[in-house]
Amino acid sequence: MAAIELGLFLSSQMQGQGSMSFQQLLEVVQRAEDGGFHSVWWPDHYFIRGGPGRPRGSYECWTLLTALAARTSRIKLGSLVLCNTFRHPAILAKQANSLQDISGGRVILGLGSGWHEPEYQALGLPFDHRVSRVNESAAALRELFDTGTSSFEGRWLKLDDAVLTPEPAQKVPLWIAGSGPKMLDVVARYADGWNLAWFGGNPERFARKAAELREKASTAGRSIDQIELTVGVQALVAPRGGGEQAIAAMKQANPALAQQSAEQIRQSVLVGDAGEVAAGLKQYADAGARLAIVAFPGLAAFPADPGALDRLLHEVPAALG
Repeated sequence: MAAIELGLFLSSQMQGQGSMSFQQLLEVVQRAEDGGFHSVWWPDHYFIRGGPGRPRGSYECWTLLTALAARTSRIKLGSLVLCNTFRHPAILAKQANSLQDISGGRVILGLGSGWHEPEYQALGLPFDHRVSRVNESAAALRELFDTGTSSFEGRWLKLDDAVLTPEPAQKVPLWIAGSGPKMLDVVARYADGWNLAWFGGNPERFARKAAELREKASTAGRSIDQIELTVGVQALVAPRGGGEQAIAAMKQANPALAQQSAEQIRQSVLVGDAGEVAAGLKQYADAGARLAIVAFPGLAAFPADPGALDRLLHEVPAALG
């Protein structure tokens, strides 16, 4: 059976509680580091407008990762994922190189095309041709990271002998998230790693997309072994033998789940005790994933369980062995 490492997707509203302070997030990250987690991950949003009322926002991604780098020593720090059009790619490369050197080689640059249109409207950014734009950015980033310079010229981006200096001791890994055929083409050509999210207890779609990426990588003249395959999984770690009770509590707390069967819920959330969650994650390993980035599901929409985070940080790694 293939092995899999663990990453933790951070949120300002973990475990259904209110917005967490930096100090609270730092404590979670330090516990993940002590528990042997491979990495922690933070999203990139100006805000999220999920409906009427005030938009929800939290810390800026690079700022938070930089602060975490200064207060940790081993755990890797990644973006899941940066919105391509928020930053000029050459400036992004400079930021990533800087933090890579400052952190001692612990940065992973995760990039995506962006999806939340209200942010673009608020900031006056173009929402069109997002895949074409991220394709050009990825090509330029690849050149900058591999050669230290780029004169890339495309439809949306033009560089003229853009020199990336100083060079860090370790190159920045470029990971790209996406599932559509065109995004997988970008991954196949330029990425060191790929993420597909979010999943629950069924790895079949991930396995299909991994197989599709394998074919595209071959067409691009690359081996799939050159691309680290990673999966985002929503997981709720219950007390031993408490999986069914956790599902019942989820259905009671969230009207949208009330009519769903336990099996339907398990399709989107990996629910069970530490041993059951570990077994589910191993299925993703068998499907090709080397890293599972685990998130708590639904944030405040699910009942708070003060022990769930402890079980994820300590019992699940032990169960994975």
